[in-house]
Amino acid sequence: MTWDKHQGIGLSEISASVLIISDSLFSGTRDISEDESGATAIDLLSNFGFASINLDYYPDELAAIKSKIDHDVSEKNGLILLIGGTGIAPRDVTTDAVIEIIKKELPGFGEQFRKLSYDQIGDKALLSRAIAGIKNESVIIALPGSPNAVLLGISIIEKIIQHIMELLRG
Repeated sequence: MTWDKHQGIGLSEISASVLIISDSLFSGTRDISEDESGATAIDLLSNFGFASINLDYYPDELAAIKSKIDHDVSEKNGLILLIGGTGIAPRDVTTDAVIEIIKKELPGFGEQFRKLSYDQIGDKALLSRAIAGIKNESVIIALPGSPNAVLLGISIIEKIIQHIMELLRG
């Protein structure tokens, strides 16, 4: 694929961060080896050629999530992928944290995610608050916690992540 005037920034120059938002995985109530979504994300993103990919676990706490996103933006992680906490339950605050941090929303991502989810799971897709946005030179994406949602969300960004990075850094 040719990127004309924006060509030149490769993902091999960019770091990524994957944050699993889960009270049970963060606290040790569930073993990290049970984290299929994090493993799925790392496997898929590894094929993109990022310089490095970091995996962390955080509780469903607004302040902690916002602090971690701010830290990752300041560390110039090009992709910050949050997994979990995007639903409507009282402890689902990931989307709220992302909304407070981003400077520009990418509404098409959430719209496409819900459209494709609807094709797979029906009306439950309407409860997803998957979101993407930009802050500085980072794209921040929040996905539901299921492995299938991670697979779907990453399949959407796979087609555009290179171009996003070139626009933000080129």
